[in-house]
Parts: sequence; structure tokens; C-alpha cells
Amino acid sequence: MPAFMGADFELHVETSTPDTYILVADLNSFSRNTSRDNQTFPVFGSSIAYVIPGAREVTYTAAGFLSTDAGQERLRTVEQSDTPVKIKVLWDGANGFTQEVRVSSTTQDATPEGLQEVSYEFAATAAAVIVGTGPLV
Repeated sequence: MPAFMGADFELHVETSTPDTYILVADLNSFSRNTSRDNQTFPVFGSSIAYVIPGAREVTYTAAGFLSTDAGQERLRTVEQSDTPVKIKVLWDGANGFTQEVRVSSTTQDATPEGLQEVSYEFAATAAAVIVGTGPLV
């Protein structure tokens, strides 16, 4: 499989109509992070402790330029109402995955020169579902 070009990437957010998505415009970066905490329990008579893996946590950050496009407006609305929403991540504009998330935080930055910046952080609340051929990375 060839490498994905960043220019082909698309992030969509579900509208209030289930399984209907709109593009989130004016973004220029996206990151996905997975982590898992472990609990470690030392035991007598062993130099190796018991390690119990915790829950897997998946978070996303999308950033770009503040705008009033419908996708960014939808993200701000669900963040304000603390409502879960599905996002659709398309690595090549057609294939990727959907996942229910909560907008856990937003940040806006402005300086006198240049465009105003915005970022949205998401926390996954359900398992991801492959779209097309994926991948689900």
C-alpha cells in the first residue's frame, strides 16, 4: 500500500442527522494518540512484578484556522452541550474510519498578524469502525 499524502486527508463530523457527515474545513494538522496505563504490583520472592494493563485511551487533536464553516460550528456546538458525536477520518479522502468521540477541549489563539488559530481535542467514547479499506491505525 502506498503512503498517504497529507493533502488528501479529510476530517468530517456527523450532523444531527445520523450517518450524515460534513467536512470540517480550514484545518492543517491532525494527530491521533493511543495510550494504556499499567498498574504494577511488586510481590515477595520475585524480582518481576505483576503488571496489569489498564484501559486503552484514544485521543485526537485537529488544528487549523478559526472559521465559521459548518463543520467547525458543529464541533463548537457539541463541545458546548457536552454531546458525543461521530467523526469520520479519511486518510486519502475515501478510506479511513468513523469513531464516536467527545470534544474534550478547544483552544483559540489570535495575534495581530496572521490568521486566528483553533484546535479541537477529542476523546474516543466507542470503538472505531473502518470505512472503505481503512486503515484503522
